[in-house]
Amino acid sequence: EKIYQTYEVELTPEQRQAYDSLKQTAVLQLQQGLLTSTSVLTTINKLQQICCGHVKLDGDVVVYIPNNRLDDLQSILETIGDGHKVIIWCAFQRDVELIVAKIREWKKMKHVIVDYYGKTDHNQRQANLEAFIKEPCCQYFVGTAATVGKGITLTCASYVIYYSNNYSLEDRLQSEDRAHRIGQSKNVTYVDMVCRGTVDEKVLVALKKKEDLAHQVLDRARELLS
Repeated sequence: EKIYQTYEVELTPEQRQAYDSLKQTAVLQLQQGLLTSTSVLTTINKLQQICCGHVKLDGDVVVYIPNNRLDDLQSILETIGDGHKVIIWCAFQRDVELIVAKIREWKKMKHVIVDYYGKTDHNQRQANLEAFIKEPCCQYFVGTAATVGKGITLTCASYVIYYSNNYSLEDRLQSEDRAHRIGQSKNVTYVDMVCRGTVDEKVLVALKKKEDLAHQVLDRARELLS
């Protein structure tokens, strides 16, 4: 069976200030008819980034914001325990990098986690997959759903954490199926980390309804930004 759980992450005051400021600017632009589908998607991306504790500004400058998300991820992993392999999906490359650093520092072991995302060397990807599948000490696999795509089997894991979701329904369905396919002998638990009252929740609701926001985003901009 597939078991779904939601873990609520509380925004820090700094995150709330940045989130509300960006949202108010976007709503004003929407009222003035200045938003396009592309700009709405960009705004949603930035709002999600703020919920994760970082945001990319013009010129590829990344600003970090105090947040609870990494510590809450560690709490989830501590609850799951050491006897299980866990997949962690992210919407942003920066999340992958922060999680790898956090878990290696926490566990005091480099090979406890492997990554699989846009910046993972192509020659290293297969080695990382095999390490996660075969090595008992390798407990965590972290990557972006858009990168892993189809055809990869990760049925050694029975826990899947969505540290952050993107709005692609295809990416969500494909990433869920990495662990839930022929060869899986256990129930698979999916944990979605979301900040209440933010676009995190709205994206997750749309995905659960199997709605593809990428094709509806301009029509639903007011709802997403409310």
